[in-house]
Amino acid sequence: MRPAQRVDMESCGMPINGIPLFFYGTLRTGEPGHALVAPFLESVKPARIPGRLHRLPAGYPALRIPPEAVLAEGTADPLADAALAWVVRRAEVVTPPGDWTWVEGELAVLRDPAHALPRLDRYEEFEPGGPSLYQRVLACVETPLGPEAAWLYVKQDLPEQP
Repeated sequence: MRPAQRVDMESCGMPINGIPLFFYGTLRTGEPGHALVAPFLESVKPARIPGRLHRLPAGYPALRIPPEAVLAEGTADPLADAALAWVVRRAEVVTPPGDWTWVEGELAVLRDPAHALPRLDRYEEFEPGGPSLYQRVLACVETPLGPEAAWLYVKQDLPEQP
């Protein structure tokens, strides 16, 4: 995976007021973890991504996506990661050959990425550059309005089949 590039938010040509994240499990609307994101929620819409959904022994969902779908790996700088997502906002969804299926979820835009993202990273046990349960990666999801780049938490070290 590639680390997120350092992006000057001013150079994006647009204000960075939020960060797009794709939720497929416990952070979705109506799920137990949603209370964590609710104070930061700016907008939410249906979205999907090609992948394989697994259930971890602890009962949590874990998503594996095609390696070629990963645009960048999350860093410890939430503002740079937010800016990067908006810079590549309209990338194409990677639909590789094989038995990948569409994983349904929500594309949420969270305000105040400087506070929201570290909170989510702790919840998902993501430590940038260190050992982590999940990895936060930037990928393109499909929405009713077209493809959009979003950060999501994945577990790429899962077996090929759920």
